[in-house]
Amino acid sequence: MDTVSSPECFLIMVVDDEKTERIIRREILEQHNFLVCEAVDGLDAMKKLNQVKPDLIMLDVNMPGQDGFATCRAIRSDFALTNIPIIMVTGNDDTETINKAFDAGATDYMTKPLNIKVIIRRIRVIIDSCRFNRAILERKDVLESIVRERTAELDRVNRKLKRERDLLEIRVVDRTKSLQQANEKISREKEQLAVTLRSIEDGVITTDSSGNINMLNPTAEKFICWTTEEVAGRPLAEVLQLVSKDDQHSANRLLKQILSEKIAVLPEKKFILTGRDKNRHPVTFSAAPIRNNQRTIGFVLVFRDMSEQQKAEELLIHGEKMTTIADMATGVAHELNTPLSAILQSIQVIEECFKPDNDANGQVAADCGINLSSLAAYLDKKEIYFFFKGIRDSAVKAAKIIDNLLRLSRTDSGEMIKADITDILDNSVEMAVTDYQFREKYNIVNFKITREYQDIPQVTCNPLELEQVFLNIIKNAAQAMRNTTRPCLILKSAENNGMACVEIIDNGRGIDEEDCRRIFEPNFAFGSSGNGMGMGLFVSHRIIHDKHQGTIRVDSTGNKGATFTICLPVNQKETLSAERYKYKD
Repeated sequence: MDTVSSPECFLIMVVDDEKTERIIRREILEQHNFLVCEAVDGLDAMKKLNQVKPDLIMLDVNMPGQDGFATCRAIRSDFALTNIPIIMVTGNDDTETINKAFDAGATDYMTKPLNIKVIIRRIRVIIDSCRFNRAILERKDVLESIVRERTAELDRVNRKLKRERDLLEIRVVDRTKSLQQANEKISREKEQLAVTLRSIEDGVITTDSSGNINMLNPTAEKFICWTTEEVAGRPLAEVLQLVSKDDQHSANRLLKQILSEKIAVLPEKKFILTGRDKNRHPVTFSAAPIRNNQRTIGFVLVFRDMSEQQKAEELLIHGEKMTTIADMATGVAHELNTPLSAILQSIQVIEECFKPDNDANGQVAADCGINLSSLAAYLDKKEIYFFFKGIRDSAVKAAKIIDNLLRLSRTDSGEMIKADITDILDNSVEMAVTDYQFREKYNIVNFKITREYQDIPQVTCNPLELEQVFLNIIKNAAQAMRNTTRPCLILKSAENNGMACVEIIDNGRGIDEEDCRRIFEPNFAFGSSGNGMGMGLFVSHRIIHDKHQGTIRVDSTGNKGATFTICLPVNQKETLSAERYKYKD
């Protein structure tokens, strides 16, 4: 029998063509305090839904005539019934049937046989959810009514605020006019100050009394790579990176002292200024407070670039150092030449004394009871002649090393003459290989050295200075290949657009992009300190670029080695008509 829902109970409509199924579900539902109404098929259900509105419908899928899918669609198409939750009951659990049920508008589905606990829990959850949704809709209506009331009230307030705003705007216009006049005066004064600061070649930074930056002049912007707009209002310590070689904290400490007014003026001192681009600049730096009626209103900081002066000082020091080395090398070489000459002459005399075809030798040997032929055979069998040759060859090699050392030490000659650049490069390699300390440390004698030379014309150059450049690059390459399994040095030469070019290529650890960009700077140190010639790539760059009007560059990709390329113009004139520079074999 059909019943009507009460406030305490929920009404469930069971739609199934099997009477047994309807009775079982009625018993189960009534045991759990649900009211139940029944329909024997889909059409019967539609008729009864015109009379009663259940809280939930349990709808069987397989029914004669109008099946469960069609009935579900019919219910959902009726505006008055569309919100009633529907649980479809089916004996099939395949995906197609389940999807068809949801497509028809089912809220949930269950497969036979039904689990009593599960079905009761699902029914309660679905009904509670629907009640909650209906409560939300009711609450929404209440809130919309409140919003309408509040909107009307806000309209009244807005009209009042508009009247007050109109009055305030009149006052603002009057005040703005007076402020504009004051600002125009300040702008004129600022422009005059800006013109003055732009004209100053030193870097100038001004701050407020707390040390927050107000302004940078163009020189300061260039050095620290920040604009005034980017740093305005930022603390000075965040932007200005100053380091003293003697005291790593002296710059910051002195700045803090002047900002706290413990000293009146920061005296001019030498620092290293590091810009936003990580470039380092030697500068002298000073600072002083800005006062107005005995009250500190800010600070002005001034720094001057000392790069050119430092370059000149470094070149002067380098020249003095090279002169000292040259003097020492010349003295040592002359001192070594004397015993070497004695060794070479003595070995020649010894070899001459053992020759059996010399009559004088035969006479002396006969007087001493010695057969020179037998003695010669004895010396040959004991390989004494091999040791004589080793002594002579070693002495000749030492003499050649001393000759190279003397030639390298002659740095006071500034002559520019025609020379074969590949001969200079080969001689530099030989000098590196014969450097005992370097050979022992980097095992350079075991390097694979490949030469790929093309025929190129001679160039006008100072051969001794080019030797220094090449030797410095070769030694740097050897250091870079120190931990390389199979160190390889490739030497190339070619003519390109009127330039004689050589390439020195290694397969060492390579040079990163930042170091490649800065490697020829005067303050940049690449590799281990204390190695090389003490000349540095900065001086090498000055020799190639400034004196020889050529180019020097480095290319490197990650850890795949480095390539140094030196190009010199072919058609420079000789400064002297001296004998062409030529290497001895």
